[in-house]
Amino acid sequence: MALTFKCDKCGAEIITKFLKLGEEAKCRSCGAMVKVPAKATGTEEAPDWIRRRDVPTQPEKEEVLVGYVPCPKCGSTNLHKIKWTFWGGVLGPSIFNHVKCNDCGMKFNGTTGKSNTGPIILYMIIGFILLFIILALCNR
Repeated sequence: MALTFKCDKCGAEIITKFLKLGEEAKCRSCGAMVKVPAKATGTEEAPDWIRRRDVPTQPEKEEVLVGYVPCPKCGSTNLHKIKWTFWGGVLGPSIFNHVKCNDCGMKFNGTTGKSNTGPIILYMIIGFILLFIILALCNR
């Protein structure tokens, strides 16, 4: 449902579909920021020109991950696999079954439900040791 009200500054009609009472809207005529008043009237359908760019027109399809435990923080099964990280590139997340909960944002091991912090630290330490050994052998 869209809300309709008048601009306090120029009197132009403002129609908003995404704001609630008390939030600010920008007048398209004069550019003034106007709070949505309590006396704003509701209309069933908003004009076609009202679009919010960051809201998808169709709901995104949820990727259903089979064989993964629910999020240990919120219990949600709305998870997605992490494909790349700064600490492990492409290989690290796949080794540790690294997943992220779409509801609360927690990242964890999708198989065990435990945190991957310890294995990530160990993975990085081993990587630095191997890098140090390779560099030491190359400089001989």
